[in-house]
Amino acid sequence: PSKEEAEADLKRTLEGMVRAVFGDVEMRWVGAYFPFTEPSLELEIFFNDEWLEVLGAGVIHQTIMDNCGVGNHRGWAFGLGIERLAMVLFDIPDIR
Repeated sequence: PSKEEAEADLKRTLEGMVRAVFGDVEMRWVGAYFPFTEPSLELEIFFNDEWLEVLGAGVIHQTIMDNCGVGNHRGWAFGLGIERLAMVLFDIPDIR
């Protein structure tokens, strides 16, 4: 798949996961920078009248895939903050 197809698949998959965890919440994607992915994105949800970042993600640089011997594939990277899950699931306004 192309980088654009991989990005669309990544977004669709992570949006589904977020709906499964948080329910029917308003979401938005925001551009970000992570050193090993392009594009790099953050997914935010609307929580307690403000946007809350819940995960970062991106399509892994093709040179990394090539160097790992899987250059004929596209890869994703993503990370979900467990503290963000706790804030939303247990209605904690500020976890600091």
